[in-house]
Amino acid sequence: MERVITAQPTNVKALFRRSQAYTNIGEYNLSIADLDAALHVDAGNEDVKNEKNRVLAQASIAKKEKAVFSRLFQEDLYSDKSAAPK
Repeated sequence: MERVITAQPTNVKALFRRSQAYTNIGEYNLSIADLDAALHVDAGNEDVKNEKNRVLAQASIAKKEKAVFSRLFQEDLYSDKSAAPK
């Protein structure tokens, strides 16, 4: 994919596939950047538009989950200090 994109930076299919790979590893910003580049080349591509909406939704969910887990680990797990393991 990288070779194709390097040789043909406007290859919509390659940008779309790399975007999917980025999404699979949680790199949502990179995924969206590739989808934006693909839409710049082919603004009417419904598959790319649908994928961008899906990635944006997935990124939003991941951000919310990260915030929840972040707060969980910042809070004191033992409100009663005598209940804490020794």
